[in-house]
This record gives sequence, C-alpha cells and structure tokens, in this order.
Amino acid sequence: MKIKLPILKILFLIFVLTGFFIVKPVWADQEMDDYSFQLETYQKVYEEFKLSRNKFLKYQVLSAREQVQEALKNILLQRNKVLKAYFLLLKSRLNNSSQDLNPLIDEKILFLDEKNEEIDGLETASLDELFSISDEIEEGEAEFDILAYKVVSEIILNRTRSLHQESVSLEKLIKEEIGKPEDSTESAKLNLWLKEVGVKNYLAEKEIEASELNLSNLKSSKGRSKMMVYFNDLKIDCQDAQGHLEQAVSFQKEILLKLK
Repeated sequence: MKIKLPILKILFLIFVLTGFFIVKPVWADQEMDDYSFQLETYQKVYEEFKLSRNKFLKYQVLSAREQVQEALKNILLQRNKVLKAYFLLLKSRLNNSSQDLNPLIDEKILFLDEKNEEIDGLETASLDELFSISDEIEEGEAEFDILAYKVVSEIILNRTRSLHQESVSLEKLIKEEIGKPEDSTESAKLNLWLKEVGVKNYLAEKEIEASELNLSNLKSSKGRSKMMVYFNDLKIDCQDAQGHLEQAVSFQKEILLKLK
C-alpha cells in the first residue's frame, strides 16, 4: 500500500516571513508567540510523520500502520492549530476595526475547531478517513488564502492611516506653537518648514486614498491573480505613504528642536 502525502503546507507562512509587517508597530506578543510555538510544534510533528510513513512503506507491518495512522492524526491536528493561531494573530491586528472581515475569521476558526473535534473523535481512524478530512480542509485552501490577503491588506492600510493621523495632529500642534510668519524671522522660517510638512502629509494622504481604492477592488475581485495585483499595488501605495510620513516626521523633529 502506498501512502500519499497530504499537502500539509502552512498556507500563510509567507505573510509572516515577508510582506506582512511592512510597517513596524508594537505588536502584543501573545498571539505571535502562540503562532510561533504552534508552527515550531508542527515542524516537529511533521518530521515524526515522515519517519513513521517511511517505516510503514518499508516494512508494511500492522504495528507500523498503527504508528503512521497516529502520526497522521497528530499532524492534521497540529496543522489546524497552526492555521487557527495564524487567524487569531490576524484578528488581533485588526483590533475589531473590520466589521466585514472579523466574522469571516471567526467562521474559519470555528471550522478548524470543528475539524479537530472530528479528528479527536476518531480513536481508531483509518488512513482513508484521515485523508478524507485532510482533503476537506485543503479544498478550502483558496478561501483561506483570499481571506488572509484581505485581512493583511486592511492591517497594512489601517497602520498607515494611523501614522498619517499622528503626523497631521502633530503638524497642527506645532502650528499653534510657532506663531504667524510675520511675528519674527524665526517664525517665518519655521512656517516654511511646516509647509513642507503639510506637503508630505498631503502626498501621504493621496497615497492612502489610492490604497483604499485598491483595498475596495481587492475585496470585490474574483480570482487570485487579480487580487494579487491590487494587493501589490496597495503595498506599494502604503510604502510610498510611509516614505512621505517619515520625511514629515523628520521635518517636525527639526522644528521642535528649534522651539526648545
């Protein structure tokens, strides 16, 4: 008997390793620590599964069959734990700010919990039964993938919006402090610098507006290829916005030093 190897891939690892954190906010550690722990555990369980599988393929004895069945059961359970931890990580980053995405995340988490209850209930599960459950999860891979991109896009955009709001608020406070341009030569110079801040904040705002349009198109797009176009455009727009905001903050720091 030849045992097929289920995909068993972590659908969303790419986001954590690459474009997930294009900004650097201070995250709570709990969700990330749990995701990292579950992923590390998955990798160990996966290695145990491969050893059991190879042993069974080599010897074809009943004891080896029982071992590979238990190993497969464990890896299916752990895969779902990793996916659940990932969705909980994403949900924590949304901070209940998305009325349309949070319910979808909850739905996926509930689905994964139900599948693990089903797997746990199979005390003497056959390989065919376990593969059948695995196939059910993998059939929903596209939905998991699309939801993850939508959530990550909103997280990136929300963080960029927050940075912009902070910069604009600081600009208003500085304006109150430096007075009118005609008050003094120093005030005139600082007001010119503050105009540069305003320009950078305005440019960032335009990039954010473009990102919002890309997010809207991404959420309504059909098919992964089109969705990826909007996702990549949104990332570029947000990166450009953050570049303008970094310059605005740099100018503001110079002004504040002059005001001391």
